[in-house]
Amino acid sequence: MNNCLLCQQRKADKTGSHIIPNFLTKRINGNGKRDHEIGFMIKQGIIDTYFGRDIYEEKRKAITDNKETLYSRKNYDIRDHIFCKNCEDFFASLENKYAPSLSLHFSEDNTTKNTKISSSDALLFWCSLIWRASVTSHLGSRLNPDLEERLRLALVSNNIDKLNIKYALFRCKDYSQQSGRGSSVCMDIKDNNILLFVDDFMLTMFFDMEEEKHEIELFEIVLKLKKDSLNDGKGVEEIFPIPNTAFSHLMNSIVRVIIKSLQVLPEMFKKLHKAIFNEKIPEGILNEILYMIQNTGKSGDKYTVEHYIWCYKEVLKKYGLILENKDNIFSIVNK
Repeated sequence: MNNCLLCQQRKADKTGSHIIPNFLTKRINGNGKRDHEIGFMIKQGIIDTYFGRDIYEEKRKAITDNKETLYSRKNYDIRDHIFCKNCEDFFASLENKYAPSLSLHFSEDNTTKNTKISSSDALLFWCSLIWRASVTSHLGSRLNPDLEERLRLALVSNNIDKLNIKYALFRCKDYSQQSGRGSSVCMDIKDNNILLFVDDFMLTMFFDMEEEKHEIELFEIVLKLKKDSLNDGKGVEEIFPIPNTAFSHLMNSIVRVIIKSLQVLPEMFKKLHKAIFNEKIPEGILNEILYMIQNTGKSGDKYTVEHYIWCYKEVLKKYGLILENKDNIFSIVNK
């Protein structure tokens, strides 16, 4: 058992630690109910599906045929033995303080002042979420070591004095219910800037911001913010409204980024074919494999290693490049 990632002193004895707070994740594809999630973990061209414990088998079977996925109880957002009980209790206390903020009255036309929590605790809450996602690489992005350590020290000391962070917080309240679409958790980091989407919140965070106006592109979204309009942990947290149409546009930008991440597939098949046949894969065969991936299989099975292999073999069999015997053993056809 290693030492706790936060305090770095006590043993990491806590199990069931949430990287993203449960009061937020249970709203994502889960209708606000715990254990009703249908989630998709997207990483390097592979999409893993996972289900909350209370998703009926009939619904799971409509999404995947993979037996392991159907009956797995793995939740990618929960980790064991990365924090100690004391530090986990500290995270829980921040989450309990921030959770009532979800019940604030939101207007589509006016900024909401978050009077449910102190300004410093609000900043520490968002820092705790960013730091946990970064130190575990949970969302595929990491801060540079100096910034990550600055967040850790602020959390350990429960003090924001040396953070020098500005952040803007936006919300499209109840986006999933209004749009009928699932929400997501994703994070992009560039230099000293962070863009985080979690449920119907969008958070932008800047370290050591000096200029009056700041412009950065994250998730292919260009952000332009003024220094004096950002939260800093010293004044009451302000949450800006985002109309449903604008938030949908932002979600579409995320989808475009995800689709581009799947563009590793052609290169993957090119390398595989070269290794097996020692020649370049014909363009027509490659396009047919990619078409088959997109148009066969259930939604939870399309972008998995197993489905990629099946599509590759089926197309090669069609063109007589491989043979399959009754024991499902394949052999390469000699030209």
